Amino acid sequence: MAKRLAAPDFANVALELANRPQDKKGRLDRVGIGAKATPLQHQPRQAVQKLSDDPSDAAQSLRGQAMQMTEDYGATADLFREIGQIEEAYRYVWLADRPSRLDEESGSKFSAIHQTTQALSTPPNRIPEKPLADAQSLLEDGAQTRERILDLLAKVTP
Repeated sequence: MAKRLAAPDFANVALELANRPQDKKGRLDRVGIGAKATPLQHQPRQAVQKLSDDPSDAAQSLRGQAMQMTEDYGATADLFREIGQIEEAYRYVWLADRPSRLDEESGSKFSAIHQTTQALSTPPNRIPEKPLADAQSLLEDGAQTRERILDLLAKVTP
């Protein structure tokens, strides 16, 4: 019954049922239910602590969700990388503003976005001693910038 109550509206009731000391059976289930309900009560650090002993994929995924709520995106990325959720790990690397931890060869959406934003950050080549050549270079750079922006928008929109 506690599993069904582990939703935002019934998190307190789920925790009460999951924390009953008289229940000896299903200890891991109770810990999982309690950990699932704890972030819903905006107590993600307690959820991370409750799930630290459970090596199951479901528990690790819940732990990642709780860590995300703490806004420690670097640690969240490390956890998702450990459990093999690479694309999710890259998402949190991006949120942690640590693009150097992205694998450029991975072909992930976030590494492609990083490459595009790096290209957009490069200043245009200027030729101040030749005004017409400088203007032509700026026009070409403007066209490339528009293409890169369209490419970036295509990568970030579903």
